[in-house]
Amino acid sequence: MNIEPYRSTAQPCQYSISKQGENRPSQPYRQGRFTPNCMLRINDVKTRTGLSRSTIYSKLDPKSSAYDPTFPKQIKLGVRAVAWLEEEIDTWLQQQVMMRH
Repeated sequence: MNIEPYRSTAQPCQYSISKQGENRPSQPYRQGRFTPNCMLRINDVKTRTGLSRSTIYSKLDPKSSAYDPTFPKQIKLGVRAVAWLEEEIDTWLQQQVMMRH
């Protein structure tokens, strides 16, 4: 699986997951299955959630008082780069809205 830049003005995501050798981003629906195809970097997660960078990482740290085991875990892209699956961030946001009611 390759992670390659996604250059479309229609989608806000920066990275798309596609199978090795494909020249285009993968489609989200194939043969009735959903395949997450959009990766969000920290600035995108901050924009989507409205949380600060330090709050996001506090939610991921089990030693923090702000720890949230339901917050999506990041995916390591390289030595100093991580990203989150757009679908997981959106699902977490929907759960927060549902808990409000």
